[in-house]
Order: sequence, then structure tokens, then C-alpha cells
Amino acid sequence: TPAGIGAFLAHLGLQTAEGIGVVVSDIATAVTLGACPLENRTPIVAYDALCRENGICIPSDAYTCDVIGGQMTSATTWMGILGLMVIAIALAYKSKLAFIYGIGLVTFLSWFRGTPFTYFTDDDAGNARFNYFKKVVDVTGLDKIMTPFTKDIAGAGVALVTMLYVDFLDTSGTLLGITTEIGIVDEQGNFPKSKEAFSVDALATMFGSIFGLSPITSYIESGAGVRAGSKT
Repeated sequence: TPAGIGAFLAHLGLQTAEGIGVVVSDIATAVTLGACPLENRTPIVAYDALCRENGICIPSDAYTCDVIGGQMTSATTWMGILGLMVIAIALAYKSKLAFIYGIGLVTFLSWFRGTPFTYFTDDDAGNARFNYFKKVVDVTGLDKIMTPFTKDIAGAGVALVTMLYVDFLDTSGTLLGITTEIGIVDEQGNFPKSKEAFSVDALATMFGSIFGLSPITSYIESGAGVRAGSKT
């Protein structure tokens, strides 16, 4: 399970929405090499009856770089690769601040406007991000904290069963992986206070759902802290 979660997170990190944009969508192979600049991205649309007969096609967030080209020419992608190289070098020297170095460098450089890798681009979206960034501190109104609840019982039931299945497997794999790293798992595969650990995880998930949050669960990244010497 930890290996599967790690591969999943690595794939997310290579995409555009959550990562550096090296991996993009492809009709034939599902994923392919990307990292093209914004002006070279061709959105992938759903070729349904409305698109085929009336020419009204709804684009998605997914895109491809195969039409116009420009693979591996995105400045933001190379900035992300630079951050990864810094982290890798620092890890090679066994620095416990390796991730801080890489993330801090990339974050700091992306603050400057007028660069090809800036987070605050010269458009409406970039200006909105910059105006929010200038606030430094922002207090959200209480009316936006509580999640709107649905009356669709069937849909809610499907979501409940799905998240229960995912959360249970995620928590089980994570706790077993971390406790194995610590070295407190016995011959039967049990570890001390396992009931308390699973109970806290379950209560956190239920409490977070009230505010519309994704499952608040133990995460495999805790293994990095254990490896660095953490005992909590």
C-alpha cells in the first residue's frame, strides 16, 4: 500500500493541476510527455452528440501538447525540476531540511512578477492571486465554513461507502507502514494502541466532513518524519 500511494502521489506531482506539468493527457495512451507553455496547450473536449452535430464542444481541464508542440519548454516545469534537483542533492548530503530548501527556493522565485515562471501572471487570474497574496492574512467568514448538505440520499450513500473503503485501506496501510518503520509491530502484525490510532483517525474524518473537507486521515508522508527520528 505505501508503494502504491507513493506512485499515485508521484503521478499527481507530475501533472499540471497539482504538480510541474511533465505528464499530460493523451487520447491514445492516456498520458504522455507534456511541459508545454500555456499558449501551446490544446484542451481535450468530450466528443459527444452536441459537439459532433452542433459544434458546441465543452473543453476540460485536461490538455495535450501534441497538436502545437513545445514539449519540455515550459518555464514553470523547469523551475519545478530545479526544486527537485535541490531536494535530491540535499537528501544526498542527508540534510533534514532538504524539502524546505527546494520548496522554499521555488516558492521565493515564483513570487517575482514579470518572469516566465511567476505564479502571479499578467492576467486576471494572476492579478487575483497577487491581490490575495498581498493580504498576508485573511479571515474567512463563518458562512463559508459549514458545508452545504445534500438531500440526495442515494448519492450520499455511494460517496459514504466509497470514502469508507478508501479511508480504511489508506489508514491501514499507512499505520502499518509507519509502525513497521518504527519497529513496534509484533509477529501477528499488531502494534500497541492500534485501537486508539484507528479511533482517532475515524473521529477526525467524521469531524472534518462537517466542514466539507476531504478525509482527515493519517498519511504515508509521516514515514519521512519517522525516518528522520520522530517518535510521535
